Amino acid sequence: MKRGLLFSAVLASFVASCVSVPYEEGQIRIQPAPLPGRPAPDFAIDSPDLPGVEKLSDLRGQVVLVNFWASWCVFCQRELPALESIYQSYRDQGFVVVGVNVEEGWDEVEAFREEFPFSFPITLDSDAQTFRAYWGTGIPGTFIIDRNGFVVFVRLGEIDEETIVAVLTEMGFKNP
Repeated sequence: MKRGLLFSAVLASFVASCVSVPYEEGQIRIQPAPLPGRPAPDFAIDSPDLPGVEKLSDLRGQVVLVNFWASWCVFCQRELPALESIYQSYRDQGFVVVGVNVEEGWDEVEAFREEFPFSFPITLDSDAQTFRAYWGTGIPGTFIIDRNGFVVFVRLGEIDEETIVAVLTEMGFKNP
């Protein structure tokens, strides 16, 4: 009897680590969890900076840094120069930064871009559905996804340039 309970507990732990289970409109929906080694949850991308790209999976073949942010977030403002520097330094090696603005509109994004200039692509998450699929515990949040669509790195909270460079170097990118 004890052995069966132990097995059930271990199995439940394993399943919980493999998926996130968000509650959506009265139903439970199982999707990939944004954990290193797991597939990145796919999401819609509507960005004038990425013509022809409609969803995250369209970027397969490139390494993608997904960063959740908002214009009012002081930590997001502080990490912005690092994200822009990394984007400029590594984009010719098959690397792209996708900023996912949470619950704001293009007017707020453009006003923010005027105050804090940056060039990496942005998409909106007006209803925070994508944010919730990526745990949605707070912003900023950064996820690095490999060329095959698997999460290789997660940082919930502010990130610095040295950390990103270390991850990219480990993935085989050359220091520019």
